[in-house]
Amino acid sequence: MIEIVIAAHGDLARGFGEAIELILGPQEQMAYLNLEPEMGPSELMEKMAAAIASVDSGEGVLICVDLFGGTPCNVALALTAETNSVCLTGINLGMLLEAVTLRGSGEGPISIANKLVETGKGGIQQVKIC
Repeated sequence: MIEIVIAAHGDLARGFGEAIELILGPQEQMAYLNLEPEMGPSELMEKMAAAIASVDSGEGVLICVDLFGGTPCNVALALTAETNSVCLTGINLGMLLEAVTLRGSGEGPISIANKLVETGKGGIQQVKIC
């Protein structure tokens, strides 16, 4: 099973975690990192490295971040060079729910990340009741 680290600005990561557990129940081998206003990139780097180490069982870690080019993304990218991990940006709840359901499928983090990109694209719709 691949492990998941969610990192985002403010309280978003923990909020995603709470929503995931509300819908799918308690989850193991997941970590949530909120980038707080007083936290710099080096502190986030330390916390993210520790989070990856705490959940990594050797099958790979999917690091899900909120915003391409933001501090959580940049830190995650730096850590992908040092760890068996993949960074996925622009996450939404639908993508994370699918990530949790796919992580025990035997697929690696790159394959799952590719599927989640398509899930994310498909989940964004403009809707209107006529």
